[in-house]
Amino acid sequence: MDSTPVARLRDLKIRLSVDEVTQIVQRLRNGESIYQITNPDGSHAKDTVRKIRGLLETGQLDFVVDTQHEQTVAQAAVAGAKEIGGDHWSSDAAAPGGLERTIQTVLADLPEVEWDVGALRAGGLETEQALSLMLQHDELEQRKAEWKPADLRKYVEDHLLVDYLLRYQDRLQKPPVWAAKLAAQAKAEGMVDNNRVLREIGDNVIRYQVWHGGPYREAFEQAQTVTTRSARAQKSRYGHRIDYYIGGGTGETFMPLLPMSEQG
Repeated sequence: MDSTPVARLRDLKIRLSVDEVTQIVQRLRNGESIYQITNPDGSHAKDTVRKIRGLLETGQLDFVVDTQHEQTVAQAAVAGAKEIGGDHWSSDAAAPGGLERTIQTVLADLPEVEWDVGALRAGGLETEQALSLMLQHDELEQRKAEWKPADLRKYVEDHLLVDYLLRYQDRLQKPPVWAAKLAAQAKAEGMVDNNRVLREIGDNVIRYQVWHGGPYREAFEQAQTVTTRSARAQKSRYGHRIDYYIGGGTGETFMPLLPMSEQG
């Protein structure tokens, strides 16, 4: 059975090239809406983008995300510690065993958190959200030996989300779930991809309490001086998402904040 990315896309009834699907996936992950991707300049049919979004949300396009990540690592390694967002990739990042070393390094840097439903509810999650998040965590733990880059990012993201919610639960101005989620996403991506800018974005979402908007949001914007195009793009990406939620957005533009139970 042909398991190449092209063949797997054909099995999913997607006729676009791998590069085209990767670009759409990246734009969806960056927070762009279907309309933005399919406007007159977008060149892609609305039904196609909607289908890709659905497949992405259900995990059926994880192989595209993993392929994109592996290509990025390999290209950076060949370039010899090419700068990405202020940090440098290790020259052996694409060598055999590179992912295993990354997993060990990243997990060693994670804070300790309490994984039980009572603690998660105390942190601000609804019961269904807390249970679903715990099930996802346990499922990832059980197949740790089979992890791909996307699994590591998700594990770290969930871990940091719980840390943010629990660490600040007794403070007067604790972060809402959406802010903790965005902070966890940014920092997890930064830790796994060795990207200093993303790690700082994650921390600063909480430190500057961006959910209050106004001067808090402006201070967050001024907190980082970025010089590379990649760093500016990442800062703009998360700034757009922060503004969306501050403006009253509920999350429909982006992937679901938390995995939800399929039961009604």
